[in-house]
Amino acid sequence: IRAYEKRGSDEARGPIAREIYQKFIMPELLSFPEAFTQSIISEIQYCLHQHRYPQNLFQPLISEICQALSRQIFNRFLKSKYFTRFCQWKNVQLSIH
Repeated sequence: IRAYEKRGSDEARGPIAREIYQKFIMPELLSFPEAFTQSIISEIQYCLHQHRYPQNLFQPLISEICQALSRQIFNRFLKSKYFTRFCQWKNVQLSIH
């Protein structure tokens, strides 16, 4: 996405936008249809269909992913045995030094 955002023109961003959509967004939609807000996906699809590639096309999607990671997935990690093991390892590291 950073490579997409660094491009100066719509012509340069077009192929990268389509590649991002086909490689990363579409497989997620097929596997987990509820993974993203439909309005954000519709806006991205509309822009791609209209051959409009604004520099911030993927920003709403990035924000949504970051929010989901900070809430749902991180909370599951905190409740998992892996977090307990991580804390134990950090305790060992601190006691060594």
